Amino acid sequence: MTRNDQYFDDIPKLKNVILKIIPDANTAIVSLEKGEIHQASILAKDVHRYQNHSTFDIYQYYDLVYTYLGFNLKHPFFSDRRVRQAFAYAVNKEAIVKGVLKGRGLPAHIPSSPELWAYPQQSSIVTYEYNAQKATQLLTSAGFVMNSKTGILEKDGVPFKFSLITNKGNKDREKTAQILQQFLKKIGVDMSIQLLEWSAFLKIVNAQEDPKPFDAVILGWSLGLDPDGYSIWHSSQYPQGFNFIGYNNKTVDQLLEKGRSEVVREERQLIYKDIFNSIATDVPYVFLYYPESIVGVNNQVKGLSKPGPAGLMNRIEGIYLD
Repeated sequence: MTRNDQYFDDIPKLKNVILKIIPDANTAIVSLEKGEIHQASILAKDVHRYQNHSTFDIYQYYDLVYTYLGFNLKHPFFSDRRVRQAFAYAVNKEAIVKGVLKGRGLPAHIPSSPELWAYPQQSSIVTYEYNAQKATQLLTSAGFVMNSKTGILEKDGVPFKFSLITNKGNKDREKTAQILQQFLKKIGVDMSIQLLEWSAFLKIVNAQEDPKPFDAVILGWSLGLDPDGYSIWHSSQYPQGFNFIGYNNKTVDQLLEKGRSEVVREERQLIYKDIFNSIATDVPYVFLYYPESIVGVNNQVKGLSKPGPAGLMNRIEGIYLD
């Protein structure tokens, strides 16, 4: 990007900004160490290692993002809400935050961020605490029985096996998938993991077909400052839109439309609390965690914004190199 010298306000101090695409997080950190780039994300497992690095500083803050396990709701097993709720109980989110993020994150429960004004009080949120016994009870009520020979649940003779896809190179998601695999194995579910290049991954979730060619995904959403989630949750956004899992709840549709027309913030807050809890009850996603953003910035870079959801370069025109 090249600065606009005719911009009406402050002229940026930097003449150019180069965005370099480095798919592998470890390669990006090496480039940051060598001074080949000035900013890169730091993996949680590496924070201690780079805490007092001589050439770059580390900044930590919560961004407007969450990571989730999403179900293809047209899948014959995942179309049953009891199965999805069973998965929510089978997953120990605290263990994932500790194991994957090294404690640098928070368990997620709804499709919003605690950093946003629309986030409800914690006591009013639908949550699923880790309870493997309850997960098993729900699967039994959904008609699954354990095959004592294979150790895998079956329904009408069909074993509970499915494939989870996520994007290759995202180490946190890869590790999360492995932990999920172990939790599900404990309740008799056989989950395989498929890591895909980003372009191949998008081709699958964006396929203009019904049903789409996947069972489940691990992905994340970046959120805007406004809580409107129409493009993700409204039934009209399938199969062409971002509602690629096929979520369809008429009450949520009506509330999403109402949330777009209401202008009083307090009223909108109540509308979105109902939306969030309706979605959490349906469990189209198992909401996993809010990762803490950890960013390394070369200590030559000055003029950074205060760490927060808007990022470190919120006023990029004030950034310069010392």
